[in-house]
Amino acid sequence: YSGLYIAGGIAAKNLPLMKSGLFMDAFLEKGRMGPLLKQVPVHVVLNPQVGLIGAALRAART
Repeated sequence: YSGLYIAGGIAAKNLPLMKSGLFMDAFLEKGRMGPLLKQVPVHVVLNPQVGLIGAALRAART
């Protein structure tokens, strides 16, 4: 897995803003870091149970 994963209720509720390009414009406007950030895929996690799923996977591996 690689990239930036944005999870939680706020991300899901602001999905139209994320899709509009405003978020990506702000994300990429980081001066000399901009070219590096252009290579980072951005994902919005919509599953509200992702934290519990991750905790269960971690517990199962220990």
